[in-house]
Amino acid sequence: MTTKRWDFRDEDLRRYAVEVEHAVLSGDRRIVVNGREVFHGGKFFDTGSEHAFDVEGHSARLRIGSNGFGYTYHLVVDGLTIPPEGATIPRPPRTAPVDVPPAYAPDRAAAAQPVVAALAQAPDLAALARAGLVQRVRNGGRWFYWIAVAHVVVIALFAFLGVRATAGAQWAFIVGGLLYALDGLLFLLVGGWIGIAVHAFALFSIVSATISLRRLHSTPATTLQTA
Repeated sequence: MTTKRWDFRDEDLRRYAVEVEHAVLSGDRRIVVNGREVFHGGKFFDTGSEHAFDVEGHSARLRIGSNGFGYTYHLVVDGLTIPPEGATIPRPPRTAPVDVPPAYAPDRAAAAQPVVAALAQAPDLAALARAGLVQRVRNGGRWFYWIAVAHVVVIALFAFLGVRATAGAQWAFIVGGLLYALDGLLFLLVGGWIGIAVHAFALFSIVSATISLRRLHSTPATTLQTA
């Protein structure tokens, strides 16, 4: 869990605190402004994100980036980058009073203008469909990360079993043989005959080694030397 905090104030000496808690393994992040949570969420294997929120009338953005080895965090308030040691930002803009003209009865053409503007600003269906395709591509691509992790775990497990087996641990032969037999069963189900042949030969060697190890444990060392 990585935690970053920025403490700063404005020209009226009002103090602000922005804090982010980022779980780098799960991608979950939580943003808190002056003790109030403004965002909580995230996703696996994210390459960075940008979050916009309000800080007591100030426009703020938190940018989280990744270079493949770690994450960077940048807080921008009203266009000003806040350094870790803090800063003084301008006071929030005040809204000028607006003169409201006297009410009048709008004609039919004027009443239709907001409807036309709303239709013009409606979301583009093609853009939404493209965004959905991009998200599917990203979700599918992230599976390669999981496959890589699974292969590393399997390789490390069999390497450990190999070390223990060559050291004379009988349980390593049994556990390794069962795991490899289950892996060979998958080839048997899909009909991969080359894989079945390789697994059969390897299992034959493992079973032979297990039998030899049992005979080795039950045979006195002096008998072996005499033979």
